[in-house]
Amino acid sequence: MILKYCLREVTQRDIIRGNYNKWCHRKACFRLLRNGIKTVVVDFYIESLREVILRLDREDIIDLKYWLADPAGTPVWENKMASSSFDDMLKKYKADNKVDMPNHYYDEATSYLYFFINIANRWKPSTETSDYVHDFNLLLQIWYQIYTANDAELLLIGNAPHGPVPYMAYVVAKIMNLKVIITEQNYFAIDRFMCFSSLERIGYDYLHCDLNLPNENTIPLGGFGKTPFYMAPNTPKQLLYSGRFRISAAIIALLKWKNIKYQISKNGKLFFYRVGEKLGYRAIEKYLAKRFDTHRNDFCQPFDKEKKYVYFPLHLQPEMTTDTLGGVYEDQLLALERLSKLLPDDWKIFVKENPKQTYYKRSKRFFARLSCIDKVMLVSPRTSTFDLIKDAQFIATVTGSAGWEAITAGKKVLCFGYAWYRSLAGAIVYSENLTIDDICSYQFSDTEFKQSYDTFSKSMFPGIVAGSDFYDFNPEFSIKDNNDKVFLSLKQAILCYDER
Repeated sequence: MILKYCLREVTQRDIIRGNYNKWCHRKACFRLLRNGIKTVVVDFYIESLREVILRLDREDIIDLKYWLADPAGTPVWENKMASSSFDDMLKKYKADNKVDMPNHYYDEATSYLYFFINIANRWKPSTETSDYVHDFNLLLQIWYQIYTANDAELLLIGNAPHGPVPYMAYVVAKIMNLKVIITEQNYFAIDRFMCFSSLERIGYDYLHCDLNLPNENTIPLGGFGKTPFYMAPNTPKQLLYSGRFRISAAIIALLKWKNIKYQISKNGKLFFYRVGEKLGYRAIEKYLAKRFDTHRNDFCQPFDKEKKYVYFPLHLQPEMTTDTLGGVYEDQLLALERLSKLLPDDWKIFVKENPKQTYYKRSKRFFARLSCIDKVMLVSPRTSTFDLIKDAQFIATVTGSAGWEAITAGKKVLCFGYAWYRSLAGAIVYSENLTIDDICSYQFSDTEFKQSYDTFSKSMFPGIVAGSDFYDFNPEFSIKDNNDKVFLSLKQAILCYDER
């Protein structure tokens, strides 16, 4: 029966419902015969997306071997789901039979240690450096054991790994030469996500088959002079967590009546202590933020658009956009130092702080080093981003949305990190051999940009794999419809992996 199904012609209905071509259809059949690719899944812990992973397993697209999914440790799939708690993984590792990892894997993994420490520091900022090293080596061994015990062939990750445990899952998969698929939502095209085979290839190496999407789905959303949809406070939920209305999520949770009743009945006086603790923490945060603003403003200089300049917006840190996607330019000042050496003596670099940045990751040493970089001038955070972009010779960024705004406005952008748009017309990737003449002589037209985006758009898959916040922007959103889209998209990405 299966063989007969495999050999029949693919109909138009197959293409519409399954979103794959004849080649993918035949490949799907071979997967069915071999019971799916042995897969380890990381993330996809949002409850609305769990069914997608289970369906991929039921339909033999994957053979689900291990699932690291729920930060709270709540089982979602038999006994193969583990908590993302490092302590829980360590307990299981100590209890299981250990598999010796080849020594050369340690040598290969060493180059990732710097990035691991930056990522881990976000979650455990007070940890000593030696503890990071211990965690790094333990996670190397733990993930090696998981992959070897399950004879894993594929690592499927819900977004660019930016936590210590998911990041090490990625590192070990790469050094073991496993297949990797990383999904990442496109923040400028609602209902579209991308799939990558590695962090280093983001912007170049998309996993895709031509989906033959209608033209209206290839139009860039957002861009110069427009507030990205995900930043616009259009919903009560967003208004609550934005600007002067922002309130600690922990306090909001505590103040819900059902939580109050539960906490009082369970903890009594301890509940009121915790409320006071949260409010006190918020007050301390406000004090530190005010002190940070005062210290930063001491370095600010007026914006002079009459000078030849490059605009460099600082990223909010810590964030995935730098910790994971920045590479060595997680250190943004390193990017500024190299940019300074690239520019003529009479040029300036106008740097603007991210308006959401706090004192964390912005110590006095940060600003002291910033002030030592030749040509750099820190402008007030209240300076208009669009004015800075409009009169700049070009824009420089690690992976920021300002780069996207620039190329949609016809401005060149110099990318230091793994920006998703760096393959588009208008984007220039920094390299050691790049010269200012290379940048100045580069020209691109609006037509070239649109053509490059049209090509790029064919690599995007239908569906939302990001958080549930994205659901709020579509009043007609349906979890079932979205799950169907994501299932078909992931199915195609997996089955067409070898076509690259």
